[in-house]
Amino acid sequence: MSVFEDALWLSGEQWIESFPADLPKHKFSKKHNKVINNIIYGEQDNAKVKLSKGTIKILLIAAILLALATTVFAVPAGREYIVEKFFNHAEYTVINAGDLKKVTSLKLNYIPAGFEKTEDYGYAYIYENIDKSFLVQKCELSTLVGFDTENYDCENITINGFDAIFYRSLNEFKGIIFNNGEYIFLVDGNIEKDELVKIAQNLN
Repeated sequence: MSVFEDALWLSGEQWIESFPADLPKHKFSKKHNKVINNIIYGEQDNAKVKLSKGTIKILLIAAILLALATTVFAVPAGREYIVEKFFNHAEYTVINAGDLKKVTSLKLNYIPAGFEKTEDYGYAYIYENIDKSFLVQKCELSTLVGFDTENYDCENITINGFDAIFYRSLNEFKGIIFNNGEYIFLVDGNIEKDELVKIAQNLN
């Protein structure tokens, strides 16, 4: 494969992995399939067409890009939010939360090496490893989340395609807040930013 084709495959795999696991499967209609076949093969009344390896490779890449383009519409968008700043903290609030979904589960699919769960508050867990710890929490969209901005401004980042807030304080405490359109997620602790990001990317 060329460098361009490798980049397409890698980008496509990373994008697909970021999608929710419960996306509905899409099935094209017979009419759609017929039109696509006519575009690719022409109207030849079941005539067999032999394609070169290069043509097959191009068609395969085109099919992957088409699948990604049709799937993206099924990905839910995060709700719009505001961050209101005060003299020593800020508050994260989702605008027009609408119909609220009650939190019924919290699953963490990535735990840094050496960390073990020490507290379970239903939809908030604390993990510890000697003098390091972090908390993960899942909340309804109506929840007001306060966080420290006394000494550092918060930073805009992205988690699985959703806008997120990254913040930090003087005592090496850091956190990430984001919503996926259905719930608010919070990850914070005295661990490195890249680990917090990995944890946030694996919450549901």
